[in-house]
Amino acid sequence: MKENEEKLQAEMKRIEQEKERLKEKEKQLLDKQRLEEERKVKLIEENKRKLIEEQKAMELQLKKEIERKLVEEQQKIKQETEKILKQE
Repeated sequence: MKENEEKLQAEMKRIEQEKERLKEKEKQLLDKQRLEEERKVKLIEENKRKLIEEQKAMELQLKKEIERKLVEEQQKIKQETEKILKQE
């Protein structure tokens, strides 16, 4: 009878230890998952920031190109106007 109680207590202790081990493993997995999610969020934010910077650079380049073409057109118009005025 006493031997059965000891076996039962030993088995209960083993089960309790296994439960603790599983709890710790679950905690580690949750921590790992949380860290992975944080890494993904940081990566998304960094990519978003880079895209915004690239867009601003492209907008600036486009603006400069438009201004350059505008100046060219204004010079052409000025030259044409001077040419017409000289003919008169």
